[in-house]
Amino acid sequence: MKNLYLFFCFYLVACAQVQTEKPYIIVKHDAEIEVDGVIKKVKANEKIEVEDEKTIKVSADGKASLVIFNTKGLKNNEVNLPDLSETSMNEKLIQSLNKRLDQLMPQIQEVQQMILNEDYNNAISKVRDLKNIYPGLAYLSFLESACYKVQGRDSEALRVLNEGLSINPESTEGKSLYRSLSGREVR
Repeated sequence: MKNLYLFFCFYLVACAQVQTEKPYIIVKHDAEIEVDGVIKKVKANEKIEVEDEKTIKVSADGKASLVIFNTKGLKNNEVNLPDLSETSMNEKLIQSLNKRLDQLMPQIQEVQQMILNEDYNNAISKVRDLKNIYPGLAYLSFLESACYKVQGRDSEALRVLNEGLSINPESTEGKSLYRSLSGREVR
């Protein structure tokens, strides 16, 4: 019974130690820590204790931010935010763009061939399908608008063109098509 009592006392002491130790993080570089709207600048490798069950945001210039939603039980947590260097971001963006363009360009060429063959309805249908696959790509609205224009359906062409210009108002091609349809500059 005495052994059981000692074990129980040891268990209570161990539990008390675990419960009193605050969670913490160690950021591997200079950063800002935000807890409850309060921002604190910290140095690299500084141990930052945080309250249980708090949400913290770790951020640093040129790095991706990190949000930890519940700090309960954090121990020995080193945070090394990944770089957001232009090189790494550009490489990933270029890879993604190349993949999408490889998929899209043959389909755009197919639409252009339909237009050359005066198969406008199929060209419009194909462009609409592409707009569903690639939403937000203004060029596809300009291409659809051009299909309507060559059919003499200027009001539909202008409507679809305005959709594209709302996505990319600086498009030279879109502005040029707008001038030819409306006789005025884009507002």
